[in-house]
Order: sequence, then C-alpha cells, then structure tokens
Amino acid sequence: MENSNFAKLKARTPQNAIKPNISISSRETDSTVELLCWLDKFYPKEIKVMWYEGETLFNDEKHNFNIFNKGEKAFFARSQISINAKKWNEGTEFICEVEHQSKSVRQSWSKCKDTPTSKPIIRLEKPSLAATLADSEVTVSCVVESVFNAEVSWHNDRKPITGKVNAMRYEMTTVNNLTIPNSTWNNLKTITCEAKHQCFGTETKTLKIIESSPKTPTVEIRRVLADMPQEEESTVFECVARDLPSGELSVTLHANNSQISEAQYVDLPKGLDSLTTRFTVPKKDPAKAQHFTCQILQSPSTWWNSKSTGNLFDAPSVELSVVPSTNEPGSTAQKILCSATGFYPKITWSTKSSNQKSIERAVKADGRVKVSSEIAVLQQEWNKADTIACQVSDQGFSVQKDVNICAVTPVQEVHIYLSASSISAEIVVTCLLVGHKLNDFSITWKVGNINTSPEDIIQPPTDHKNGTQSVCSVLHVPAVKWNVYMTVSCEVKHFCAKTPEKRTISKTRGKWSPKDRPLITYSSSLFRNKEPKMGSTRPSDEDLSGIHNVTLLCLIEGFYPADISVHWELDGKQMSASRFTNSPVGNLSDSGDYSMHSALILPVLNREYGTFACVVIHDSLKNPKSTTINNMFASVNEHAPSVKLLQGQDELVCLAYGYSPSAINITWLLNNVATQRNSSSSSSARGPDGKFTIQSHLKMQALDWVPGDTYTCLVQHITGSVTQTVSKTETIYFDENKSVDTVLDQAEENWNMACAFIVLFIISLLYGCSVTLIKVKTV
Repeated sequence: MENSNFAKLKARTPQNAIKPNISISSRETDSTVELLCWLDKFYPKEIKVMWYEGETLFNDEKHNFNIFNKGEKAFFARSQISINAKKWNEGTEFICEVEHQSKSVRQSWSKCKDTPTSKPIIRLEKPSLAATLADSEVTVSCVVESVFNAEVSWHNDRKPITGKVNAMRYEMTTVNNLTIPNSTWNNLKTITCEAKHQCFGTETKTLKIIESSPKTPTVEIRRVLADMPQEEESTVFECVARDLPSGELSVTLHANNSQISEAQYVDLPKGLDSLTTRFTVPKKDPAKAQHFTCQILQSPSTWWNSKSTGNLFDAPSVELSVVPSTNEPGSTAQKILCSATGFYPKITWSTKSSNQKSIERAVKADGRVKVSSEIAVLQQEWNKADTIACQVSDQGFSVQKDVNICAVTPVQEVHIYLSASSISAEIVVTCLLVGHKLNDFSITWKVGNINTSPEDIIQPPTDHKNGTQSVCSVLHVPAVKWNVYMTVSCEVKHFCAKTPEKRTISKTRGKWSPKDRPLITYSSSLFRNKEPKMGSTRPSDEDLSGIHNVTLLCLIEGFYPADISVHWELDGKQMSASRFTNSPVGNLSDSGDYSMHSALILPVLNREYGTFACVVIHDSLKNPKSTTINNMFASVNEHAPSVKLLQGQDELVCLAYGYSPSAINITWLLNNVATQRNSSSSSSARGPDGKFTIQSHLKMQALDWVPGDTYTCLVQHITGSVTQTVSKTETIYFDENKSVDTVLDQAEENWNMACAFIVLFIISLLYGCSVTLIKVKTV
C-alpha cells in the first residue's frame, strides 16, 4: 500500500541560498514499510539527512540517500529507509531531520498521520440462545473494523474478564473471541469490549446480556379456526406473544408441563415486540397430552408461559335451550338452540326440519371450539310435546340431549278456589283458577264419579296488574243431587303434569249438638244450622274523593254449615257478579263456625247513588238476610251548610248542619273583629243522610256584653261563607232634672234653621226673576 500524503515545511535561508522543502511518504509491503523523505529545490548542494525512531537516532545500514540536479540552479534529494511493519502499525512516530546551511529542519511521520484518523466500528456478537442452554462453554466475539490493528480486552463493570482468547486480523478487521464457562456467562448482566490503539485512543462497546421490556410480556396459546377442518391427522397451535424484549428468544410447546416440540428461535429486532409461532402436533400425541401451554424463553432464568388450554380431547359438552318467543303476531315456529363445546364438535338434529342454520363457530379462551346451531320447529309439532334431539359427535365421542315443551315449561302453580251457591232449584258451583299461563291448564268437572261438562263457555284468562291471570268455570248442579250430599269435583291439569290437581265440594251437613242428644234414637233435630252475623264497612271520605275505585266490604261470620250465597243489590236490584268478589269460606274459630267476606267495587268516575245491600242466603235463614249502606257519596258531594245562631244565658251557640264534605271552619267576630276568647268547637258529626253537623260555643257574661256590641258567627266552607249576627239593643235613660231644658233647646235650634232656609230661598228667587227681566228688555 502506498500513500501520497505529504507534509511540507518551509525554512528561512540566507540570501542566495534556497531552503529545501521536505515531504515524507510511505509505502507498505507484507513485512516492512519504506519511508521516503523528499528534499525539493535547495541550494547549495551540501545537505545532511538523519532519521529518528521517536527521539532515538535510527541506524539503518540500508539507508539510501541520493542528490539530483535537473539542470536547474537548485538540487533535489531523496532519503529512503525500511522499518518494521509491526512498529509502523503500532503508530510509532519516525522523524526525518535535515541540516542545511547550519540550520536544522525536521518532519515527523507515522501511520496515524499517513492514514485519516477515524473511530473504529465495534460489534459484539453474543453466543446463541441454543448454545447457552446446551453447551458448557460459550464464546462471545468482539469485531473491530479499523485500519489500525487495535488491542482488544474484555471487562465487566470495569473488572477484567479472564478466559480463553483467540485474536485474528483480517485485512482491516480485528476479531477477538472470548470463551468462558456457561455459568459465568449466565451470571453476567453486561460485558464490555475495549479496543485500544495509539492512533484513536480507547473505544468501548457494552453488550446487555438480557434485554428488558417496559411492559410485562404476555403469551397466549390458541387454535386457528381456519385450520380445523384439515386437522384430521394433526393439530395446529399458535403461540402469540406481545410486549417482548428485543433479542433472541426461544418458543416451545408444552403438554402437561413437559416440552413436546423442538424449540423455535426468533431474533427479535428493536422496535418489534410481538411474534407468532405455529406448532403442529400429531394425533398420536394428543391422546397422552391434553393440556397445552406455550413458553417464551429469554435465558435459563427468564421465561414466560401462557395459560393452559382446557382438556381439548375430553368429551364434548352440550347445551340445549329454547329461544324465548317474541310473541310476534303470526309466529308459527319455536326456535331451539344447541351449543356444543369440544375439540371440533359437529351437530346433527333428530328432526327433519329444513329450517336449520349455524349461528356460531368460535374458539374459546381455553382452546376448545364452540359451535351453535339453531332450528325452527313448527308450533303445532312443538305443542304436541314431541321430543327434539341434538346429537353432537367429536373425536369419537357422541353426546345427545333432548328437549320438549314440557322440559322447558315447568308445571305452573295454580290456586284453585271452589265455591257453591245454594239458591234456587240449581246449585251454582264455581271453580276459580288464579296463577300464570292459565291457557296451559284444562278443567274437568265431575258430579259423583261421572264427568260433566259445564254449560258456560270458559272465557279467556283475565290479566291482573300484579302479573297473574284468573279463569272461572261454572257448573250448574241440580238441587236434587246437591241435597243428597253428592260430591262435585273440579280437576285442574297442566298439560305437562302427570296427575291433575283436584278440589271437591258437597253440601255440608248440619252441626251436631251434644245437649240435643236423644234417649233412644237419633233424628235430624240433632243437627242445627247457625245463622250468620253480618256487618259492613264503607270507604273513607279520602278514598271516596280519590281517583281510584273504592270498595264496600261486607263481613259475614259465625255461620254453619259452610254453604252460603252472597250477592249485592242496588235499590233492590241484584248487581252483576262481575262487580263484586266473594272470598273463600274459612274457619273463624275453634268452634268450627265459618266466615267470609264480599267486596263490591264502586267506580269513582261513574258514581252510583241509592241503597247498597249485601244479601246473604243460608240454610239457617228462612228469608235472605241483608245489611244496607245508604248515602254513599253524600259525605263527599258539596252541600252548603245551614247556620243558626242561638243565645243562651251565658253563651252563644253557632250551629252549622247539612253540609259536606266535612272540612269547615267557624270563627267568632266581635264588632267585625275576630275573637276566640272562651270559644270551643265540636268535631264534624256525620248524620244518617251522610251530611255533617257541627256546633261552636262562645262563653260570655251578661255584664261583658255592652249595648251596641255585635257578635257574628262566620262559617267558612268549600261551598262559601255564611254569617249569622246578634247584637244587644241600646237603652235610653230619662233624666227628670234636665228634660224640659233639653226639649226647649232642641225646638229652638230647629226653628232657627227653618227660618234661615226660607229667607235664603226667597232671596235666590227674586234674584233670578230680576236677571231674567233685564235680559228680555235688552233683546
């Protein structure tokens, strides 16, 4: 290699002398380096050249020195020496010194000046992850790219690392390999390569053994849905990792905590923090290994595992459910949903319906596959309680689940009330059902053991605000059968129930009394009926004034036997049975007497006036018994009060009566000023006509009532205000001593006033006449 870089120095010379220009160049061979010192255009010819190695005179037997003259007035010279290439490469400095005209000029040269100085490029190559896991020793390499043959050393936290070193030089590259035990390598966090040379000084490069990640890496194992139809001989898993550190990582598949795959090594560059690796597992292996995990390993001491899959090759699980009906008009099909979870399950239906569709196929977090299929069964077929089967096959397993309308429609609880009314020639037996979805129930009547059909058509269920429904079935039983104590039964059966629920009723025999025990024989007189006691409660005024319907309640108690008929009448006319509700008959006390109640609903928006009667018919009564309620709404209709003011010896009494509603206020006024002294008012009292009466008392002494004072009773009501007033007459007292003078004085005053009035009237009349005459003459 030959370089043509020159260093020039100019020196001052005496007059008529020419100083030499000095330049040095080098030429490298395999083992030596030739240095050339050029002296250009100097005069006179006498000149001396010496070489120094550093500050030591360099002795070279092969020193070649020549002087030339090219026909000019100046001379040229060349000095050439050969030096050791090793010293040259180490950067040793050589000096060419020239003596001319008693003056000395020198120029230094070295490889550092011959070659442009630049920092070396250092690369560290750590051992592969596979080597750190398998070998007992590992080798780390430091590659220095520079024209200078640098000296390389190894450090860790500024402490030298000892080991086997192998150094090599290739053209402009120096490679230094350090071999150390695996245990030493695994204990290191960083390692530093130091390159040192006289030309560029010291340069270092530090390698971080294990890269860190700002986030905790996450690893997930999953199956790809697209691969599953082809998974006849093998199973494909994907290992997906995120937030990974850069560097070399190994990915392995484990089954039951044992590695079952070859490690796949991935060198993750900086800026990329995720990877996806696929593994294929033959079918022969899954039978033994059923729980799979993925492992990402960075070093023997650092790794991350995924969550374990489920038992992929276990028998499939099946869920069969009925899709809730939307209750859309015209809906004629019932939808059934079958969901299966397994390795890769397949669903088949027992019905031949063509209206089938697959609505889901997905891989769950545990690696098992969930498939769902929906079928629409005709409503007629569904209501027949036909069984619909969903069969699932997977990995040689076969699982089946069945469903029908009864399996998803539990037998509803229903309350059954059976009552009979013993009036007229036919007995009316009523079977009342209260519950939910009453259309699913059937009602069967029996008189004795013979099925009997009700004459009335059963109406559709009635919906109530609390979410329940009610259905009523009525059977007319001839009195002939009833009076011989024949049993009447109402059997209610849910279409999914195995047995019906039964209620029975019959005419109750009279109650036997021990005190009527005969001496020889028994007769019907031993059994006595007990007459019911009746009472009624009317709604409060607050309820009557409200916006909701009100209820009249009739209480019947202490009767025996239990057969009883209760209805309501308005002004002697029987009201519809839909207007009132009779409770079931129950035992009132230990004596065995019965009680019940009946509630009549009165609409507030359509008030009915008249006499309401609760009528009871019972075997103990020769004639129907009733309790009446009159003037139902009189207490809330607006009626103005009538007011009377009564005077007693020591008090005034203000009486207001015939008013409604009951809210009223009475105030006492003395000479139009309110006074409440010694006053008290009673509470409003309801009268038989439903209207109210109230009285207010004002206590007073006769001496306190000054003549001319006026007492007023002010009654304020929603209909208006009413007042009644009373006052004490003024008394004129006659004084015999002053009576004559008083009369004369008054007569004189009256005469004087009359005279004055007459005089003024005459004057005004004369004045008016004179003025009129003057105006007429002028005209």
